[in-house]
Amino acid sequence: FWAGGQRLRGRWDFAPGRSVVIGRGSDVAIRLPDEEVSRRHCALECLPGRSGAPTWWVTDLRSRFGVVLN
Repeated sequence: FWAGGQRLRGRWDFAPGRSVVIGRGSDVAIRLPDEEVSRRHCALECLPGRSGAPTWWVTDLRSRFGVVLN
């Protein structure tokens, strides 16, 4: 992850079917210390796809600047 012009390193384990919230608030699973990130910015969820392979879902949690995937 990149936040505030710096790269954040870490390892996060995602349990299938569990939603993980990303933001700058103290109550989120992955904190990004950047003023352009909302307190509860987006959620990641890994669900089984049609073929059985994992499918990743990203949901914008009504963040101020939106979510951009690269």
